[in-house]
Amino acid sequence: MGSKSKSRWCRNMRNQVRIGVRACDKELCRIRSCIKEGDC
Repeated sequence: MGSKSKSRWCRNMRNQVRIGVRACDKELCRIRSCIKEGDC
C-alpha cells in the first residue's frame, strides 16, 4: 500500500469532518496524525 492512498484517505476524512459529517469512528480516532483528538 502506498502512502499516497493513505494521504488521500486522510484528506477525504478531513473534508467530511470539516463539512460537519463528524463520522468519527473508533478507527478514525485511532488515526491521530489524520484527525486531531478535538474532532473526535
